[in-house]
Amino acid sequence: MLLSLVKGFKFIDERLDRATFAQMKKDGAFPTGQLPIYIDEDGTQMHHTYAILRFLGRKHGFYNDKDLKESYHVDWALETSLDLWGTKAIY
Repeated sequence: MLLSLVKGFKFIDERLDRATFAQMKKDGAFPTGQLPIYIDEDGTQMHHTYAILRFLGRKHGFYNDKDLKESYHVDWALETSLDLWGTKAIY
């Protein structure tokens, strides 16, 4: 477990080895059967990487919903990274 600090936001980065992940998945620990999972201060579990990133971006001032063009550029960057992962272009 690693306690990190970004822009005044503390969070715990917990990594799982394959055996632990497999057992936790078998036990039904993950709502969608996969990681990552973000647990907010109120205990709400969130999943799906880019939904979590957008949530945290809005919550901590990295994502400006008042400027639609800026929001578009954030979405464009996230979606482009998804395209690159899908094509394996980054390997």
